[in-house]
Amino acid sequence: MPEEIGLLIQAGYSIPEAVRCATRISASLLGLDGAGRLAAGAAATFVVVKVPPEDIPGSLERIKGLFIDGKQIV
Repeated sequence: MPEEIGLLIQAGYSIPEAVRCATRISASLLGLDGAGRLAAGAAATFVVVKVPPEDIPGSLERIKGLFIDGKQIV
């Protein structure tokens, strides 16, 4: 995913747009409705990085936490 987000940013997408394309929009295209988004009451899948947003996508190589379906994996 870091490479995909990097390419989207190089193509002119803002960081939030690139992250949205690589997560929610990609999940929707794959028929994974509800995946790729955070919402109250939903079992979330996301990564935790401890850097400012402008360090994305490089910061995705230094994951501090990983949650899948609301359960912490890392």
